[in-house]
Amino acid sequence: MLKLLREAVSASIITGSVWLIPMVFLSSAYGANVPAGTGGIMTPAPDGEEAVRREYEGVVREGTDEAYRLFIRRHPDHPLADEARARLAR
Repeated sequence: MLKLLREAVSASIITGSVWLIPMVFLSSAYGANVPAGTGGIMTPAPDGEEAVRREYEGVVREGTDEAYRLFIRRHPDHPLADEARARLAR
């Protein structure tokens, strides 16, 4: 690994690509300690479906017509919007 690092540094001095080398080593050095599929740099994006379900649970807890209307405006095509419409119709 040290030999590879020396060769990479030598090549970067010749080609002028000094900034590229640290990224290569950082991503491979830390990639084993991060969630799979993140490339060692970012955590995975949250599950959008789960976020909508949690939002709807909050709407149900609040229980106001305005909360249901807001949910429907924000997610008009989501299946939970149909449930919100049904609750408003009651």
